[in-house]
Amino acid sequence: MPKHTPLPPELGGRAFSVRRAKLCGVSNQRLDAVDLIAPFHGVRSSLLAITSIEVMCNACSPRMTPEQFFSHTTAGRLWHLPLPRFFSSSEPLRVATPARDSRPRAAGVTAHRLCPPSHRAVVLGRVRVSDAVSTWLQLASILIPGTRSAFVPRVDLAYSEWKVLVEYDGQQHRTDSKRYARDVKRAADLREAGWVLITVLKEGLHGAGQTASVDRIRRALQTAGWRP
Repeated sequence: MPKHTPLPPELGGRAFSVRRAKLCGVSNQRLDAVDLIAPFHGVRSSLLAITSIEVMCNACSPRMTPEQFFSHTTAGRLWHLPLPRFFSSSEPLRVATPARDSRPRAAGVTAHRLCPPSHRAVVLGRVRVSDAVSTWLQLASILIPGTRSAFVPRVDLAYSEWKVLVEYDGQQHRTDSKRYARDVKRAADLREAGWVLITVLKEGLHGAGQTASVDRIRRALQTAGWRP
């Protein structure tokens, strides 16, 4: 097996853009060597297989602009939120940007336009991703079209360190008086145990309602001691 010229140290062990590699003096022949893969156009990686969402996002990030960030189901996986399907390397990455003229265009990437203040991005590991609150609302609008989906847990999002819980309430259960009574008691028990329970209704998943939901959750977290 032929030996390959070692890559510059700053490119080793991670995905990198072809442009950056050429600035570091790497030749086209070296970039086409069999020990590198091209997970996305204009990107090379020394990892020969995409084994997790983290590896896949790290492979995509070199071609992303500073204002772009991972969102929707991709962000949900990075935050380890419960999703109905297991990760597959064939699924498209969801990448968002606040500007229309900087939408990502690449095979294997689905573009979204998301703007603050309803959606904010933070750094998680090595990549930019919509924060956990924004991500939950993005997934709620996609995965909960108006009724509680079977795979959504009884509490949809828990910030255990800050004792803040978020749940979606489609209000259909209010036609069942016994179930409604159980839910009221459960909410009272949680609050008595020191938890803050934020309930988001259908109207809180879109437009101005979504902005208000994000503000409520952030205020509860900040009151509990969280700092962005």
